Amino acid sequence: MSLLQILRIIALAVACYVTRCSCYQLADSYNNKLRPNVGGPPVEVRVGLYIESLGAIKESTMDFRLTMYFREKWNDPRLAFNKTYERIYGADAGNIFWTPDLFFLYEKSGHRHDLTVPNIVTTIQPDGTVFRSSRISLTSACYMDLQRFPFDRQRCSLNIMSYSLSTKHMKLVTNDDDVETEEKLIIPSFVLKSIRTTNEDLVYSTAGNFSLVKVIFTFQRQMQSFLLTVYIPSILLVTVAWLSFCIDAQAAPARVSLGITTVLTITTMTSGIQESLPVVTYAKAIDVWLAACLIFVFTALIEYALANYLLILNKKRKEAIEAAEASRKSSTTSRDSPPIKHGLSDEQLSRYRTQYAVPPKGQSTTNGSDEETQTAQIVVTPWTADRVDCLARHIYPAAFTLFNLIYWPVCIWMTPDYTDQ
Repeated sequence: MSLLQILRIIALAVACYVTRCSCYQLADSYNNKLRPNVGGPPVEVRVGLYIESLGAIKESTMDFRLTMYFREKWNDPRLAFNKTYERIYGADAGNIFWTPDLFFLYEKSGHRHDLTVPNIVTTIQPDGTVFRSSRISLTSACYMDLQRFPFDRQRCSLNIMSYSLSTKHMKLVTNDDDVETEEKLIIPSFVLKSIRTTNEDLVYSTAGNFSLVKVIFTFQRQMQSFLLTVYIPSILLVTVAWLSFCIDAQAAPARVSLGITTVLTITTMTSGIQESLPVVTYAKAIDVWLAACLIFVFTALIEYALANYLLILNKKRKEAIEAAEASRKSSTTSRDSPPIKHGLSDEQLSRYRTQYAVPPKGQSTTNGSDEETQTAQIVVTPWTADRVDCLARHIYPAAFTLFNLIYWPVCIWMTPDYTDQ
């Protein structure tokens, strides 16, 4: 080991000894139970944050997690010392000198980091100004309004106040410049729009007024994942339900299975979304969308039930008229033979023939006899399964398009902006 290295080690040891002695000399007559300026004006504590990371923002538990460097700065005249020393540093100074008893209101869990050493440092300047910084991770409650989910913006606040000292003894102050963030801050599913601070007084009827610092984060939810996992698949399901109108009404297995599959898929998708969200008493924007899609696909299933009913009804009516016409013809050729039982009275037969029968081409209904009417060509009722399917093919997409023209502007353009509030 060279002589220069030995001299450096000795100088460092002397500096550490002088610093430690100075610290304990200051603490000899110091009472860390009493705040600065005791009996005088309240001590002013400036609070600042450096946000290292913002973790998951959970709607299910309504909270958010962050890791930060929590900074406190105040002046304690009792700690002023000889200005021949620039500063005094000590990680254990918090156990020797008075420190603010601050805590985080609405905190659910948290801890101070101690890997590989306790992540806390206290700096005392010659004029008695104390600066303390500690690295903390915590989870704080955040009430969320989910009415416009997933088009929503959320405001979550970090509330800092004294546990025992009212505004008569301590005043907390901060401003927007005291809060800094990592340059490339990544938040899952959200974008940080703004950070602002407020200084307030929290009033307790029994304990008095307490100074409160509030750091308000405004988050904008990212829509990409919901477009890919909810909106586009549900639009495709509605489209599949619409395509069922192009299938022949007589293909019952194909149309029924298609309708039931789309209904069950939308229902499963809705259940999956609800499991990840808290139970609330109001409808969310995504609930309105999924409910509308469920109504559309269920309507397609109901439409086939109507088409199938008309198909069966028209078939029975056609068979009844044909049987009645055959009975009439046989009765004219053989008066003595018993009539064929067709289940229709003369009044019903006359009505059905008038409604469902037209004369052949080239014949007039004014001068036609009963025999000509009986041999008329049988046609189906105007409300047939094919006609209902044809109407549904036009009305269904028009109604869904109208719903989209209302839904998307309301959800996107009418979202409240919390940035300036």
